[in-house]
Amino acid sequence: MKTKTINYLLILTLLIFVLLQIVSLQNISNPSYDAYYEMRQVEQIKTTGLPILKDDLSYQGRTYVPNYLTHYFLTGLSYLIPQKILFLYGGILLNIISLLFIFKITKKLYSNKHIALLVTVIASLTIILFKGTLATLNSTGLFILVYLMLINSFINLKNNRERISNFVIIAVVGALLSPLMLIVLLGMFFYLILLKVENLQIRPLEVEIFGFIGLLTIWYNIILYQAVFRTQGISALWNSIPKPLIAEFFQKLSLPILISQIGIIPFFLGAYAMYQALFARKRRYLLSITAITIILISLLTTGLINLQAGLLLTTINMILLSGFGLKQLNDYFNKLNYSKIKYFLILFVILIASINLIANIRSLDISSPTKEEIKLLQETKFDSGETILGSLEEGQFIAYETKRKTFYDDQFIKAPNSRQRFDDARKIFLSKSKTTIISLLDYYKIKYIYLSEKTKQENPDSIIELDKTCFKILNEKQNNTIYEVKCTISN
Repeated sequence: MKTKTINYLLILTLLIFVLLQIVSLQNISNPSYDAYYEMRQVEQIKTTGLPILKDDLSYQGRTYVPNYLTHYFLTGLSYLIPQKILFLYGGILLNIISLLFIFKITKKLYSNKHIALLVTVIASLTIILFKGTLATLNSTGLFILVYLMLINSFINLKNNRERISNFVIIAVVGALLSPLMLIVLLGMFFYLILLKVENLQIRPLEVEIFGFIGLLTIWYNIILYQAVFRTQGISALWNSIPKPLIAEFFQKLSLPILISQIGIIPFFLGAYAMYQALFARKRRYLLSITAITIILISLLTTGLINLQAGLLLTTINMILLSGFGLKQLNDYFNKLNYSKIKYFLILFVILIASINLIANIRSLDISSPTKEEIKLLQETKFDSGETILGSLEEGQFIAYETKRKTFYDDQFIKAPNSRQRFDDARKIFLSKSKTTIISLLDYYKIKYIYLSEKTKQENPDSIIELDKTCFKILNEKQNNTIYEVKCTISN
């Protein structure tokens, strides 16, 4: 099989799986629930020029800690691309650009475009990258792209003013985008420690740049979260999250989860490259990616960072490192003149990666509102100033469509009594005591309850559905129902 033929097959495979992402959204007509917070921010900036700082549509009000760069960047894009299309399909465009950077980085690292192309195909077949930005667009997805740009710039970093400026600018953008930049910088400082341990030269330039970016990032996050730190301390960042959700947000990583999300091929090839970087072939750039990966895995296994974001970054690193193992295999077969085996190996790698993706796609679930849900909320006339209770993930969606107060949502930082309200909302949906439900609704002055089809499936046989006296159906579309609360504790 000729080299050109295998390249065409690799490119074809890459295109097929990019198209597969698009096809996976064919039954999804609206952005996921996760996108509605950013969509609200975009609409607010278009109207007032400023993001939502104090949210009057949140129960008891709340002050957000806005991500200014993300909000304004997405607002700018929304003038070029219709907002719905931007948040529904923008993540796919983000993935395509990220894959191009993966190709560019691995080509520089391993000086072999065929290996770089194979690594890119493997990346496109990784489930966490496949689903990470489907039907949504947020700061984490944007940070992944900036992180790849940072690695690409770091590889080119030399005593050249233009290249230094590029690296610093990208790092500053990363710092403004996400607190994940703190973890990347922690990995970079660990990289300097590894250089010292391995008796490799530490460049003064790297120390100065990492120090500057590190101080800037810490200062920016202190300024951003100073109100939270001053009143509640740093523990407020996770103490505001309801206890039942802490395990989901900061789930401790296990080896089976790591392998299934990253994929068998990039995991073992990446682990081999990490071993080589630490104990055999002391290559600076492999060592830097290895250092960041070690920090990420350490934080994931102790549950100190968000599982989804941590896995995304870890997967990117393992994919970049996997090219080293592929290059070693390629060089080995070239020496033995086993070129045909090499081609079969490429096909085998693609097959295993494809099986891993297809197995996980079957369980792919994108939580997104239907057209009927949107029409239901838009057409229903709610009294102004009243509060609507829905599920946790639907909170921002309800606020976006109705412009009315919602009882709670998944933005927990600086939300008053977030844990208590989460527990009480569960009691309202799940309790079999009518008195308990009515007393809680009366206490929080909740006048409307929105039960989507999904919420009903998660809370079967709810008293809200069964009691037609206290809970009057105000509007309904295809098993999505809005109830008006008619009873109080006094009657």
